[in-house]
Amino acid sequence: MSVVGHPTLTRAGRRFAAAAYATNELLPSLTNGRQVILSKMGHVSDIGHIQPEVTLRLLTSLYDTGKADDSLYKYEPMNFKVSLEFPVLAKILPAASALLILGLVLGVRCSVRRFQNRLVHRRQ
Repeated sequence: MSVVGHPTLTRAGRRFAAAAYATNELLPSLTNGRQVILSKMGHVSDIGHIQPEVTLRLLTSLYDTGKADDSLYKYEPMNFKVSLEFPVLAKILPAASALLILGLVLGVRCSVRRFQNRLVHRRQ
C-alpha cells in the first residue's frame, strides 16, 4: 500500500471489522491519518445528516490544523426505522409508471383527434 501524505480521516464503529482494518492496515500508511471512532454511527449519510454541524467542525479542524476535533459528538443510538419501505416502493413505482404512460397515451390520442378535427373543419 502506498503512503498518503494528505490529512485523511478514517471512520469506523467500534464493533465492525472496518475499525480493526483501519487501525491495523490503513493508518500506518497514512502519515497524516487520524482515526475517529463514532459509536453506533452508520455510513456517511448518518454522519452527515444526524449531526451535520459537528461533522463540519470535525472536517474543517482536520484540514485546518491536522487534528480532528470530535469533542462535540454526542452519543446517538442507531435508528433502524425505515422511512419508506421497499415493499411499499415496489407497489408505488410500477403504479406511478403505469399512470404516467397512460397519461402520455391519452394526451397523444387527444392531440391527434384535435388535429384531425381541425383538418376536417378546414376542408369544409
